Amino acid sequence: MIQTILVLAIGAGIGIYHDATKPTKYELEMEDGSQTQVILQKNNLYACPVYCEVDHVHNAVTCKGACKQDHVNFHLHNVTKIEEGTATFCSKKIIAMSRMRSKEKLPDIVSASR
Repeated sequence: MIQTILVLAIGAGIGIYHDATKPTKYELEMEDGSQTQVILQKNNLYACPVYCEVDHVHNAVTCKGACKQDHVNFHLHNVTKIEEGTATFCSKKIIAMSRMRSKEKLPDIVSASR
């Protein structure tokens, strides 16, 4: 009985940790009118390089503090200060950042029973 409770507690802990650190898709609206989609993940150090030309939602990381350097990877600067107008992504000013809902298209159902 104690082992079952322990297994359930460990499983719940793993689930809570996964929900807290899972990747989140965001859509960024830039000052020049362009829109970009990025994936942010907590405690992640990997970001797609700026020269990445693969057609996918790019992984990005946020810089801590008042980082002002140019990076060779996708970085978001001053994300918490979008309203103040100092947030940037790849040297472009961010005017809005919204979380994307998962709208994955399901495959069409094909009846093969005939």
